[in-house]
Amino acid sequence: MTYGELTLCVINDRDGIAEKAVKLFKEELELRKVNVRIGGASERGLRIEFDVVPGKKDSFTIEAEEERLRIAAPDLRGLIYGYSMFLRKTEYGPERPYASVRLVRDISGSYAPAKPIRGHQLGYRPKNNTYDAWAPEDFYRYYRDMMMFGSNICELM
Repeated sequence: MTYGELTLCVINDRDGIAEKAVKLFKEELELRKVNVRIGGASERGLRIEFDVVPGKKDSFTIEAEEERLRIAAPDLRGLIYGYSMFLRKTEYGPERPYASVRLVRDISGSYAPAKPIRGHQLGYRPKNNTYDAWAPEDFYRYYRDMMMFGSNICELM
């Protein structure tokens, strides 16, 4: 299914967890030139609901229907991992003025990490093709990308 607009909604929130996830997800979508609204409903689009529910740490559930996608998790990382799966399973159409979004396969299901620690190590070396040439924005983007692929720890050496 292809969607022209996405609407992000907080269904159930605890301590601002879902609201923070919505903010991060909106930033990711805007980088992809996707038209995003927060709250309400859109005429021709997909309503994405964020729901904070009890469960195992870092786990999440996705319920995908025709015009509704629900991401439920017990914590912020679970919600981030949930919307990240959505981002990895979508394609983006041409910008006119905004890109369309197409979900390439059904991603409904419950997900939990196989390992409690899923990390990445960054080595800071004075070489022209490594991290010492990065600006703070590059590090920030890299940390966000690691988050989106399930990392929950990072070590900078």
